[in-house]
Amino acid sequence: MKTTVRMIVLLIFVFLSVDSFAQSHSYQYEFARDYIKSLQQLKKIADREIGQSAKKSKDELALRMETTANFRRAHADLLEAKDLMLKHKGSSQALVREIVKMVVRVYEQRIEINKSLQRYYDKLYSPEVVDNLGEYQKEYATQMNRLTVESDESFKLLMYCSSLVAYSLVSKTPDKDGNLSNLVITAKERKDLINELNSAFKKEARKGLRVGQNYLNICAAILYEILEGDYKPAKE
Repeated sequence: MKTTVRMIVLLIFVFLSVDSFAQSHSYQYEFARDYIKSLQQLKKIADREIGQSAKKSKDELALRMETTANFRRAHADLLEAKDLMLKHKGSSQALVREIVKMVVRVYEQRIEINKSLQRYYDKLYSPEVVDNLGEYQKEYATQMNRLTVESDESFKLLMYCSSLVAYSLVSKTPDKDGNLSNLVITAKERKDLINELNSAFKKEARKGLRVGQNYLNICAAILYEILEGDYKPAKE
């Protein structure tokens, strides 16, 4: 998986113009930081879902109220994630503009998925389905399966975006051996990005890419691979 992603992104670099990377290393850092902060919003949503599923409350009304509140919180988090990316839609870098388009598309998809989840959840408790709950539960299960597939597909695109963001931090100038071994960000900026990842993903994503890892952790692990790899930072 690592090799495939690496080759895809390096091929993209071949077709990008030199001018597309004309901005300073500080901009690359700022863009990567905003991308990581957008991932943090998704991690907040995931952590709330895990926390709620772990609860064993017998108070059904309280559970329904909390679930509804979490849908609203998720909507706000996704909007914030989207806004972080839209800050860069006018970038002078062609690669950044393409990444922004894809990431915004992912967040818009996830906003619609969240709305659909809330709509079908609310309908479970609506008067119109009380007398035909069994039939609606079949429809509910079908729709949940569909939304799960859509969610997985959106996360797969986000994984690809993480690869692009990660390699946007790698200098396109080869070293003396012809390898891409240098970063376009300084050691201080590198450390700051690692700290941003650590604040949300802790040790899970730092273990690297593994079989069975969830999509969001993979997105973070791809960034860790570059930031904690053997690449040399740019000079201050």
